[in-house]
Amino acid sequence: MKLERNHELGIDEAKQRVDRIRSGIESQYGLSGNWKGDTLKFFGAGVNGHIIVDEQRVLVEVRLGFAMLLMEGPIKSHISAAMDEHLV
Repeated sequence: MKLERNHELGIDEAKQRVDRIRSGIESQYGLSGNWKGDTLKFFGAGVNGHIIVDEQRVLVEVRLGFAMLLMEGPIKSHISAAMDEHLV
């Protein structure tokens, strides 16, 4: 699944806000992650992906394992709501 939001925050502020999103998602879904440059890579049981931050947008790409596909709708809604809340 892919989600994208445009922003006018600058890279540093956008990364700080992505970290806020990250902490909620990590605790709810049992994920771990780390930054490599402007990309946050995350992984967990049946889930992996990355968040790319640039000057104008934040792009989230999530790959779900077979067992997690039933949760795709709620996971997508949760990430989308968090992006709308923190990247405005």
